[in-house]
Amino acid sequence: ISGCERPWTIRALIDLNFLRVILFLAVILALGGTAILAGFISSNAHPRPGLAAALFCGLAALIGIAGWNLNWWLSLAEIFAVRDGEDALCAFCAAVTFFRKHTSAVFVVSTWTGLAHLVAFSVAVSFASLPLAFIRVVPSRLVIAVAMFVILAYFAVADWLYMARLAGYVFIADMPDPLRTTSPLP
Repeated sequence: ISGCERPWTIRALIDLNFLRVILFLAVILALGGTAILAGFISSNAHPRPGLAAALFCGLAALIGIAGWNLNWWLSLAEIFAVRDGEDALCAFCAAVTFFRKHTSAVFVVSTWTGLAHLVAFSVAVSFASLPLAFIRVVPSRLVIAVAMFVILAYFAVADWLYMARLAGYVFIADMPDPLRTTSPLP
Protein backbone atom coordinates (compact mmCIF):
# COMPACT_ATOMS: atom_id res chain seq x y z
CA ILE A 1 0.00 0.00 0.00
CA SER A 2 1.42 3.34 -0.96
CA GLY A 3 1.54 6.31 1.36
CA CYS A 4 -1.37 8.02 -0.41
CA GLU A 5 -3.79 5.18 0.20
CA ARG A 6 -3.11 4.81 3.93
CA PRO A 7 -5.34 7.69 5.16
CA TRP A 8 -8.22 6.28 3.11
CA THR A 9 -7.75 2.89 4.76
CA ILE A 10 -8.00 4.37 8.23
CA ARG A 11 -10.92 6.53 7.11
CA ALA A 12 -12.67 3.44 5.71
CA LEU A 13 -12.15 1.57 8.99
CA ILE A 14 -13.52 4.53 10.93
CA ASP A 15 -16.52 4.66 8.60
CA LEU A 16 -17.18 0.93 8.87
CA ASN A 17 -16.93 0.95 12.65
CA PHE A 18 -19.16 4.03 12.78
CA LEU A 19 -21.71 2.09 10.74
CA ARG A 20 -21.43 -0.79 13.21
CA VAL A 21 -22.16 1.60 16.10
CA ILE A 22 -25.12 3.06 14.21
CA LEU A 23 -26.33 -0.48 13.52
CA PHE A 24 -26.15 -1.31 17.24
CA LEU A 25 -28.15 1.81 18.12
CA ALA A 26 -30.69 1.02 15.39
CA VAL A 27 -31.14 -2.50 16.79
CA ILE A 28 -31.69 -1.09 20.30
CA LEU A 29 -34.25 1.43 18.97
CA ALA A 30 -35.97 -1.26 16.90
CA LEU A 31 -36.27 -3.50 19.96
CA GLY A 32 -37.78 -0.59 21.89
CA GLY A 33 -40.22 0.04 19.06
CA THR A 34 -41.09 -3.63 19.00
CA ALA A 35 -41.84 -3.54 22.73
CA ILE A 36 -44.11 -0.53 22.22
CA LEU A 37 -45.84 -2.21 19.28
CA ALA A 38 -46.35 -5.39 21.26
CA GLY A 39 -47.80 -3.30 24.11
CA PHE A 40 -50.54 -2.02 21.79
CA ILE A 41 -51.73 -5.58 21.19
CA SER A 42 -52.67 -6.13 24.81
CA SER A 43 -54.90 -3.50 26.41
CA ASN A 44 -56.56 -3.32 29.83
CA ALA A 45 -59.97 -4.00 28.26
CA HIS A 46 -58.77 -6.98 26.20
CA PRO A 47 -55.60 -8.41 27.76
CA ARG A 48 -53.64 -10.72 25.46
CA PRO A 49 -50.23 -11.18 27.05
CA GLY A 50 -49.49 -14.35 25.09
CA LEU A 51 -50.07 -12.67 21.74
CA ALA A 52 -48.02 -9.64 22.80
CA ALA A 53 -45.16 -11.86 23.96
CA ALA A 54 -45.27 -13.91 20.76
CA LEU A 55 -45.25 -10.77 18.61
CA PHE A 56 -42.38 -9.25 20.57
CA CYS A 57 -40.29 -12.45 20.50
CA GLY A 58 -40.86 -12.98 16.78
CA LEU A 59 -40.00 -9.43 15.80
CA ALA A 60 -37.08 -9.31 18.23
CA ALA A 61 -35.69 -12.49 16.66
CA LEU A 62 -35.96 -10.97 13.17
CA ILE A 63 -34.30 -7.75 14.33
CA GLY A 64 -31.53 -9.72 16.06
CA ILE A 65 -30.85 -11.87 13.00
CA ALA A 66 -30.81 -8.84 10.68
CA GLY A 67 -28.51 -6.91 13.03
CA TRP A 68 -26.14 -9.85 13.46
CA ASN A 69 -26.03 -10.38 9.69
CA LEU A 70 -25.28 -6.73 8.91
CA ASN A 71 -22.63 -6.63 11.63
CA TRP A 72 -20.99 -9.70 10.07
CA TRP A 73 -20.96 -8.05 6.64
CA LEU A 74 -19.45 -4.85 8.05
CA SER A 75 -16.73 -6.79 9.90
CA LEU A 76 -15.95 -8.74 6.72
CA ALA A 77 -15.73 -5.49 4.76
CA GLU A 78 -12.93 -4.31 7.05
CA ILE A 79 -10.68 -6.98 5.56
CA PHE A 80 -11.08 -5.49 2.09
CA ALA A 81 -10.73 -1.94 3.34
CA VAL A 82 -7.30 -2.79 4.75
CA ARG A 83 -6.14 -5.25 2.10
CA ASP A 84 -7.21 -3.29 -0.98
CA GLY A 85 -7.21 0.25 0.44
CA GLU A 86 -10.83 0.82 -0.56
CA ASP A 87 -13.38 3.17 0.95
CA ALA A 88 -16.21 1.84 3.11
CA LEU A 89 -18.77 1.34 0.34
CA CYS A 90 -16.32 -0.33 -2.04
CA ALA A 91 -15.07 -2.56 0.78
CA PHE A 92 -18.66 -3.58 1.57
CA CYS A 93 -19.25 -4.37 -2.13
CA ALA A 94 -15.99 -6.36 -2.21
CA ALA A 95 -17.15 -8.33 0.84
CA VAL A 96 -20.43 -9.20 -0.90
CA THR A 97 -18.59 -10.23 -4.06
CA PHE A 98 -16.13 -12.29 -2.02
CA PHE A 99 -18.97 -14.10 -0.25
CA ARG A 100 -20.75 -14.82 -3.54
CA LYS A 101 -17.62 -16.31 -5.07
CA HIS A 102 -16.52 -18.33 -2.03
CA THR A 103 -19.73 -19.14 -0.17
CA SER A 104 -18.87 -22.71 0.77
CA ALA A 105 -15.34 -21.89 1.94
CA VAL A 106 -16.62 -19.00 4.05
CA PHE A 107 -19.26 -21.27 5.59
CA VAL A 108 -16.61 -23.87 6.43
CA VAL A 109 -14.35 -21.34 8.16
CA SER A 110 -17.30 -19.77 9.99
CA THR A 111 -18.71 -23.13 11.07
CA TRP A 112 -15.47 -24.50 12.47
CA THR A 113 -14.54 -21.34 14.31
CA GLY A 114 -18.13 -21.03 15.54
CA LEU A 115 -18.07 -24.58 16.91
CA ALA A 116 -14.73 -23.91 18.57
CA HIS A 117 -16.19 -20.75 20.11
CA LEU A 118 -19.19 -22.73 21.38
CA VAL A 119 -16.88 -25.28 23.00
CA ALA A 120 -14.76 -22.50 24.54
CA PHE A 121 -17.89 -20.78 25.88
CA SER A 122 -19.22 -24.03 27.37
CA VAL A 123 -15.90 -24.80 29.04
CA ALA A 124 -15.59 -21.24 30.34
CA VAL A 125 -19.10 -21.24 31.81
CA SER A 126 -18.42 -24.58 33.48
CA PHE A 127 -15.08 -23.53 34.91
CA ALA A 128 -16.31 -20.07 35.94
CA SER A 129 -19.31 -21.45 37.81
CA LEU A 130 -17.39 -24.28 39.51
CA PRO A 131 -15.61 -22.03 42.05
CA LEU A 132 -18.97 -20.52 43.02
CA ALA A 133 -19.86 -23.83 44.66
CA PHE A 134 -17.03 -23.27 47.13
CA ILE A 135 -17.92 -19.70 48.05
CA ARG A 136 -18.96 -20.67 51.61
CA VAL A 137 -15.83 -22.77 52.21
CA VAL A 138 -13.10 -20.74 50.50
CA PRO A 139 -12.64 -16.97 50.92
CA SER A 140 -14.96 -15.13 48.55
CA ARG A 141 -12.17 -12.96 47.12
CA LEU A 142 -10.30 -16.06 45.98
CA VAL A 143 -13.44 -17.48 44.37
CA ILE A 144 -14.13 -14.22 42.55
CA ALA A 145 -10.49 -13.97 41.47
CA VAL A 146 -10.56 -17.50 40.02
CA ALA A 147 -13.86 -16.83 38.25
CA MET A 148 -12.51 -13.56 36.82
CA PHE A 149 -9.35 -15.33 35.62
CA VAL A 150 -11.46 -17.94 33.81
CA ILE A 151 -13.58 -15.21 32.24
CA LEU A 152 -10.50 -13.30 31.06
CA ALA A 153 -9.02 -16.51 29.66
CA TYR A 154 -12.27 -17.10 27.76
CA PHE A 155 -12.12 -13.56 26.34
CA ALA A 156 -8.56 -14.22 25.17
CA VAL A 157 -9.59 -17.48 23.48
CA ALA A 158 -12.66 -15.83 21.92
CA ASP A 159 -10.51 -13.02 20.50
CA TRP A 160 -8.01 -15.55 19.17
CA LEU A 161 -10.83 -17.48 17.48
CA TYR A 162 -12.13 -14.25 15.95
CA MET A 163 -8.68 -13.49 14.56
CA ALA A 164 -8.40 -17.08 13.29
CA ARG A 165 -11.72 -16.66 11.47
CA LEU A 166 -10.57 -13.41 9.89
CA ALA A 167 -7.26 -15.06 8.93
CA GLY A 168 -9.24 -17.84 7.29
CA TYR A 169 -11.19 -15.30 5.25
CA VAL A 170 -7.97 -13.55 4.23
CA PHE A 171 -6.47 -16.90 3.23
CA ILE A 172 -9.53 -17.68 1.10
CA ALA A 173 -9.39 -14.24 -0.51
CA ASP A 174 -5.67 -14.49 -1.31
CA MET A 175 -5.70 -18.11 -2.48
CA PRO A 176 -4.73 -18.48 -6.15
CA ASP A 177 -7.43 -19.77 -8.50
CA PRO A 178 -5.68 -23.07 -9.41
CA LEU A 179 -5.68 -24.09 -5.72
CA ARG A 180 -9.40 -23.37 -5.37
CA THR A 181 -10.45 -25.82 -8.02
CA THR A 182 -10.15 -29.45 -7.11
CA SER A 183 -8.68 -31.87 -9.57
CA PRO A 184 -10.73 -34.93 -10.47
CA LEU A 185 -9.86 -38.18 -8.77
CA PRO A 186 -7.87 -40.65 -10.89
